[in-house]
Order: sequence, then structure tokens, then C-alpha cells
Amino acid sequence: MKVTPATLEDAPAIAKAHVASWQAAYAHILDTDWLSALSVGDRTVRWRRALSTSDSTTLVAKAGSETLGFVSFGHCRDEGAPRGQAELWALYVSPEAWGRGAGRMLIECALNQLKAAGYRSTSLWVLEENHRGRRFYEAFGFRAVPGSGRFVDVGGTRAAEVRYLRAE
Repeated sequence: MKVTPATLEDAPAIAKAHVASWQAAYAHILDTDWLSALSVGDRTVRWRRALSTSDSTTLVAKAGSETLGFVSFGHCRDEGAPRGQAELWALYVSPEAWGRGAGRMLIECALNQLKAAGYRSTSLWVLEENHRGRRFYEAFGFRAVPGSGRFVDVGGTRAAEVRYLRAE
């Protein structure tokens, strides 16, 4: 397994992992009809657009030619965030690759790159009911920020999110 920078050619595989991960991880949180209607084609268009900009860095984990997952990160997008704070924008691994170490490799590479770029802390937002995801981030030193909760509308569901922070 290796982690490499994502290219435009990776967009379809990233989209496929993104959709499959959402459908598996959020089935107990979000509307199942909405989740089943997610389109890899639509996500591919979004990922091609995202990979064409320099707003964030995206890495992919691959085993041979198979893309297992991805991480996207960059400056913190939260209003009022300090200059030295980064953000994990997204980290998703295909459900069939869960437990194989791809997520661990992705987050370690992202955190190493952020530290090398001079960031002093990293934040992320996670759905409050995503217990598996929360345990994963906590294992890497992220902690929930008290009072940080907010609600987001995702596919017709009002879901609670919690902000996590990790200091270097």
C-alpha cells in the first residue's frame, strides 16, 4: 500500500470511494434514499474541479492500481481560525478496505505534511453520531472542542457535527 498525491486521473476512483464510504458510514445517520441516490458521476465532476484548484491537498491510498481511500486537507476554513491552524477537509476509505491501514496511512501523511508546512494545529468536523470516525480521530490525538457543536443539513437530514482539534 502506498500514499501518493492525487491527480485528475484519480477523480473517478476518489468519487467511488467517497460515495461508498458515505453510504456505509452514514446509513444510520442520514436518509438512506438520499444516500442510495448519490452519484459517482456527480462526485467525479466535483473531484475534478477540486483537484484542478490549489485550495487543498489531496492524497490517495492505493494497493496496486486499486484506490482504497483519500484525504483532503489545507488551511482551516473556520471563521476566526488562527493562521497556524490547518483542517482535514475530508478523509474517506472504501468500506471494503476498512481495517486495512489505509486510513491510518492517509492521516499520518496528511499530519506530517501539515507539520512540515508549519501548521501548529489541525481541526476537523465530524458528524456527532459517527462514532467509528470519532474513535479513529481520537486515536490520532484529536479531541472534541467543548461547545463547538453545530447543525448541518445533509440530504434533507439535519445532523449534528462536532469540531475536533489536534495540537502539534
